[in-house]
Amino acid sequence: MPLKFPVGMVIPFAGPLKEDQLKSSGWVPCDGRVLDKTQYSELFDVIGTKYGGDGIPNFNIPDLRGRFVRATDHGRGYDPDAQRRKASKSGGAAGDNTGSVQEYATAKPKNNFITNDKGNHNHLVDHLPTDYWNAACAITSNEGANFPGRTATSGEAGQHSHTIVSGGDSESRPVNLYMYWIIKFTSSDYDESILLPAGSIVSFAGDSVKKSNELIANGWLPCIGSSYEANKYPDLYENISNIYGGDQNKFNVPDLRGLFIRGVNSNTSETPGVHGATRVGQTEDYSTALPKTLNFTLSTDGAHTHSAPKLPQDKYIENYCAGHEVANFPSNQYTGNNGNHAHTIAGGDAETRPVNIYLDYIIKSSNV
Repeated sequence: MPLKFPVGMVIPFAGPLKEDQLKSSGWVPCDGRVLDKTQYSELFDVIGTKYGGDGIPNFNIPDLRGRFVRATDHGRGYDPDAQRRKASKSGGAAGDNTGSVQEYATAKPKNNFITNDKGNHNHLVDHLPTDYWNAACAITSNEGANFPGRTATSGEAGQHSHTIVSGGDSESRPVNLYMYWIIKFTSSDYDESILLPAGSIVSFAGDSVKKSNELIANGWLPCIGSSYEANKYPDLYENISNIYGGDQNKFNVPDLRGLFIRGVNSNTSETPGVHGATRVGQTEDYSTALPKTLNFTLSTDGAHTHSAPKLPQDKYIENYCAGHEVANFPSNQYTGNNGNHAHTIAGGDAETRPVNIYLDYIIKSSNV
């Protein structure tokens, strides 16, 4: 009896989409399309309107273009924003339920950001004496006031905070590789007996390298970028060709070691923005964007003082004419406010990534 795969099963597909071939084996692309429940009754029985639609008779399938897949939290607590998740389309499921979506988020790193120390600056203080002031004309040439070289300290009013409102990348994402996602829509057997087309990717809970001989014997290859003879795996070569490397005689399988899988972005209005990779097989490095909700704020540790040389305190009496006020220097004079400055931020973690668990990936090597 041939191996059965459950209706609603979603898997990555490593090659370009050949819809006729996929549909003949019971699969359709996960592109959010609208289906009629009378024609796809088995799939509707499994997913209903979780991904949108009214069910009379239309319903949507998952739209994984440009998206990552995250397991439903089911109250476990690993997704702190599970209850804020939104419906992917009108009529779809929201909250901690299969089918809901959420935008990227950027948390404070576990290894704190640290600003640089390029905040050194000075303030211009107007009308300060430099050394001596002469008395009024009645006693011309006499030294009116002597301001010694001692210093006074300005008031402490530098405490401030910074809110980070610009910079960063266009989204927060982990390092990833672009692939299509497909969904099983029927349990019926087909004459072609292509239940799982060559190029299909599934997770493997064991060590695919150590178990490679057993996997190969059963029609699977580890996704570690290895090269194979095209004539040895004609079905797989036909479906993925040289997307991952190779020539007319050899080809490479995807290398998914250390990578997340992201759905190929078809660049439609309903798909998240394109960030460099637009075709199956391309990779994206991780990126870190500003938070969607609360901006980063630097600590308020900016309190500081400035030493101001030769500041008069209030009045100085002319040396040679006792009691005669030579100059009146009011108190509470303020320095200039040209202390604007910027900080770059160092620190952070080694990469931006979602909470995850390690599994290996393997690829189907034939159509049978």
